[in-house]
Amino acid sequence: LSIAGEVFTDFFEKMPNGVALCKMVFTEGKPTDFVHLYVNPAFHEITGRGSVIGKRMSEVAPGVLDENPELFELYGRIASGGPAESFDVYVEADQRWFSIQAFSPKPGHFVAFFDVISERKAAAARIDHLAHHDALTGLANRYALESRLAQSLLAARRENRQLAVLLIDLDRFKLINDALGHHVGDLLLIEAAQRL
Repeated sequence: LSIAGEVFTDFFEKMPNGVALCKMVFTEGKPTDFVHLYVNPAFHEITGRGSVIGKRMSEVAPGVLDENPELFELYGRIASGGPAESFDVYVEADQRWFSIQAFSPKPGHFVAFFDVISERKAAAARIDHLAHHDALTGLANRYALESRLAQSLLAARRENRQLAVLLIDLDRFKLINDALGHHVGDLLLIEAAQRL
């Protein structure tokens, strides 16, 4: 047991992910807060919070409950014997996205393993934007048009209403590109997009 305890402690102390063992606080059967019983060094590095042992989350980060009630519901469900869960959550107090895996080692408690994924979320949002928008003008691209048009046609049929599509053409755009260069043509497209 002594060796197992040492291995366990060493493992959690050196993990790059944050780890927190917490006791859930229930008020009238509803999860309302939790107390930090153990956190590893990575917890402090990731969150930037100092001593949290023995403190409630409401003391450590006031407002988190109001901003993230779903987080407390998830932790409450897990601490009440629910299955382990993995989820992403945006914590306004930290202005960051976290990826969290949590489970209950015993009734009323939960362990959360977490890491910051803000950069990954931003990259995914950027990729999604690029997939649906023109890189030069920022306007919705053909893929987005086809998708939105299909949805609008279905809605128009379902609601028995009409739908109109407006096509806009820039007269003599090829002449501008040929005479003044593609750079000027790009500037014209950007200006037209901004005006639209």
